[in-house]
Amino acid sequence: MALAKDITKYGTTFVDAYHRVNVISADTLAGFTIIVDVYFSEAASDNGEQALDSKTHKLDWVSFVDDGLGGHATYENPIQFAYGLLKTLPEYTGATDV
Repeated sequence: MALAKDITKYGTTFVDAYHRVNVISADTLAGFTIIVDVYFSEAASDNGEQALDSKTHKLDWVSFVDDGLGGHATYENPIQFAYGLLKTLPEYTGATDV
């Protein structure tokens, strides 16, 4: 599971770069933190190649709790829930599930 979204790095645009959640953490004071590693492709991620970029996204606790599901989705599939939260951020507008 990942998101496909273009990224420009080193003066080059990587079309449909592979954005994979690497770390998810939740804290009642600090909120929700998602660390995303960005790879040239899914194969690059699978082969253990170095990520093009690593991005840290922090969401306040209200975003985490007010998911319309009472927070239950996090317990059933926290990775899927994290991708859903990422897609609410302007940076991931137009991202597609891969």
